[in-house]
Amino acid sequence: MPTTPPDPDTDALLSEIVEAFRNVNRVNGRTWTDAMALDLMGVPRVDFPIVHREDDQSWLDVADDAGWDPYRGVGGWPFLDGVGFRYYLAAAMYRAVRTGESGDLAHQMDLTFTAKARRRFLDQWILDARQQRVAVRVAELMRARAFAADDTSGFDEWDRVVQGWSAHPSQ
Repeated sequence: MPTTPPDPDTDALLSEIVEAFRNVNRVNGRTWTDAMALDLMGVPRVDFPIVHREDDQSWLDVADDAGWDPYRGVGGWPFLDGVGFRYYLAAAMYRAVRTGESGDLAHQMDLTFTAKARRRFLDQWILDARQQRVAVRVAELMRARAFAADDTSGFDEWDRVVQGWSAHPSQ
């Protein structure tokens, strides 16, 4: 897994993610495999690759698991419950900050679609105020990286995330 060159901002943000999500687990929440099964509506004999072991002890294990593909297109984000979403969000943000590769994370974090989507996100995918602030900082860093790389579409996507999260008061 590639990594971005270390810098003080990246190291500090990685530490902030770890601290803000330290006690997050997926007890009583959906796993990534559960989300895939839900997406496939429990159809028997449907084969889909399960590379991620799901014997992880924390979301940091998931962030380091080369077999976890958060951008696969089957299951994943839309099929997670609040507990599962928060757990995998921490892993995806940590990986994105560390490696610079964010896939569709900006899309998954975007609150600007509609008021209904925003309310659904904030009600179901339970983040505390500190976790929300860290999510904004991750989006700001990813936006700055897109700007530095002259990635206009990436910049626009991350800017929508920053605006959406910043407009929502922390709970």
